[in-house]
Amino acid sequence: MGLVAKRAVNAGFDLIEIHAGHSYLISQFLSPTMNDRTDEFGGSAKNRSRFCRMVIDQVRAAIGPHVPISLRLSVDELVAGGNTIEDCLEYLEYLQDEVDLFDTSAGLNPTIQYQIDANYLEDGWRLIWQKLYATVFTSLPSLSETSVIPRWRKISWRGGCGLYRTGPGADRRSRMVQQNQVWPHPAAAEVYFL
Repeated sequence: MGLVAKRAVNAGFDLIEIHAGHSYLISQFLSPTMNDRTDEFGGSAKNRSRFCRMVIDQVRAAIGPHVPISLRLSVDELVAGGNTIEDCLEYLEYLQDEVDLFDTSAGLNPTIQYQIDANYLEDGWRLIWQKLYATVFTSLPSLSETSVIPRWRKISWRGGCGLYRTGPGADRRSRMVQQNQVWPHPAAAEVYFL
């Protein structure tokens, strides 16, 4: 992990995000629904967070103290027996050192509709996690997302969060797809043949 992060920084990236949610490998260690280990990587919140802690430490060692690290989490797994907001706050106690930003999300593979911000969900439905997180971790910012820019404007005025990103519904790639159905070809040429 550290080598990959170092290469990204050398390539000009300003921030490294470690994805520890949505049923990816680190999430599988964090989640009690998937982690049934009985060694030092299973059981308690501290043990389940150990692998993630090791990844964070390797990345920090490789990129140094001046490049921010973001940690993307499924704050609430929204599955029976999975991590809840309270569980997440518990294991974040072991992960907050060396992390500059927590990127809050939700769900695992069985609850994928919460990962992709299904259009039937109320605008700003994720803000409850950020508000709760902010009461515990007052020194670190958190980030959430939406797929539509008007939602962000509406939510930001409610004081929901300091950082908000928009997803595929609002970015340049989405407009390119609408205008040109074969946009990956010129996009690949732009990226790989500079």
